[in-house]
Amino acid sequence: MRLNPLVLSLCGVAACAAEPVEATESLGGSTGAPSLTDGVADDGDADTAGPGESDDDGMVDSESGQPTGEPVCGNDIIDGNDVCDGTDVGVETCESLGFEIGTLGCTANCGGYDLTGCGFFECGNGKAEGDEDCDGTVGSATCASEGFDNGTLFCQPDCEYNYDQCGTCGNSLIDPEEDCDIKADLEASCFSLGFMTGNLQCGDDCLYNTDGCSTCGNDMQEGNEDCDGVDVPGKTCAGEGFDSGTLSCQDNCQYDFAACGTCGNDLRDGDELCDGPDFGADSCITEGFDSGSLTCNAACDTVTNENCGVCGNAIIDGSEACDGALLGGETCAGLGLQGGDLACDPVSCQFDFAGCDLQGMPFGSDVAYQGLSLNGVLPCDDILATGTQLMLTDDSSAVANMGFNFPFYGADFNVVNVNSNGTLNFDAAFSSLGNVCLPSPATDRMISVFWDDLNPSNAMNGGVFYETLGAPGNQRFVVQFETAHFAGDTSDLIRVQTVLHEAGNIDVCYVDTLSAGNGGDNGAQATAGIQDGTTAVQFSCNTPDLVDGLWLMYLPV
Repeated sequence: MRLNPLVLSLCGVAACAAEPVEATESLGGSTGAPSLTDGVADDGDADTAGPGESDDDGMVDSESGQPTGEPVCGNDIIDGNDVCDGTDVGVETCESLGFEIGTLGCTANCGGYDLTGCGFFECGNGKAEGDEDCDGTVGSATCASEGFDNGTLFCQPDCEYNYDQCGTCGNSLIDPEEDCDIKADLEASCFSLGFMTGNLQCGDDCLYNTDGCSTCGNDMQEGNEDCDGVDVPGKTCAGEGFDSGTLSCQDNCQYDFAACGTCGNDLRDGDELCDGPDFGADSCITEGFDSGSLTCNAACDTVTNENCGVCGNAIIDGSEACDGALLGGETCAGLGLQGGDLACDPVSCQFDFAGCDLQGMPFGSDVAYQGLSLNGVLPCDDILATGTQLMLTDDSSAVANMGFNFPFYGADFNVVNVNSNGTLNFDAAFSSLGNVCLPSPATDRMISVFWDDLNPSNAMNGGVFYETLGAPGNQRFVVQFETAHFAGDTSDLIRVQTVLHEAGNIDVCYVDTLSAGNGGDNGAQATAGIQDGTTAVQFSCNTPDLVDGLWLMYLPV
């Protein structure tokens, strides 16, 4: 505050001297002379008060000269002709007299106001006064206390608040001290902020939210990462739906489930010793036996060799079809070879068909089947006129009901998926046109009749048909492909038939494998054989061996 250096004398409604005056010892007082009685200049008239009355100054009796007990200057009470008296200045203040601040005083003779305590505000003195917002500093005020969401409040040289650095989140503007605004487009990205990947967000406070950003390879899981190096936070194979194994992290910071395992998926993984038919590199052979299959328990943690066998021990065990004189009740006629004497090979413990009437040529075997190729009168039924058409289109499959349980690679099936491209699949639908040699990892149990790129819907008067024939106990399921090669001749069709016997043996008849102008004649681009996904009996693969009149037999062992 800047104080007023002046002392002024004001007399209310009476005219007074500009400066305070000193009291004198005059009792009577002359015109214009100061009077001791009231400390105010006499009015110049003779006192006319009678005994016991005060004079016109109201201070002393005019006859006795004694104080009358009436108003006196100095009693801190405005009385008589006082303009003010000590601390009693009436209703007036420094402000009412035109100043900005201060305490109004009174002159010693009560005849005027002492203005030395009044003054004016002065911006820049470091003290917020009057209607100043601030002075130098803003004190306890903040952007938030002034109605903003964020920022820093400053004081201007004119002692008014400076709101330039205050912001309001959500006004579509990126205000000072905001990174972004929730209603405005982001002007940065995870990458520009030093991360490698992720989605940058604008937080509710209009500051960047980098929770979705990450840098893969810093051994710290963040953002959209599942993990990072050794940081796989609290996760396990079991917690991710597997049965066993150790969860790890890939180089792209996503979970690596390669070492996790699920018991029952026919794949040895995780901490499993085995799973269904999968024993890794172990087999009956590595365990010292001649044939057979190891056995896995339901928990995938125990391997047994109870189904392994030793050829020559006079016991049909393992995957043996016979052992010495033991033929398991089979005969040449029972295996479809008309008649003759069936024997047992002493080395492999598989059937020796040399003494049978039909001289089949062995072409392969596995743990479940022996393959024979023959030529002669084909035994397969022609069902073109009687069978049910599956209405297959290009690269499609459909389910057919066989009407009896057909045993195939250790399981019984009463339905089969027929693929337009020349296969029968038992575990799942399959319609791939891209044939490969067997066993194919693309599917499990399959009969590859004539696996090639075929198109039944492009065949005039053709298609794929099925029918169940025979009496219960001796039924057979026939599938007949009357079809064209893809983009091949639509009238010169190939005809291939397969017969699944209730006893488990399989016949495949190649009636007509020639189609005009097609490079896939005689199976030059086809696969023929059977498999269970891990083992197979294959006759041909992309070789022209499927000639007209060929009969393939797959005999269960």
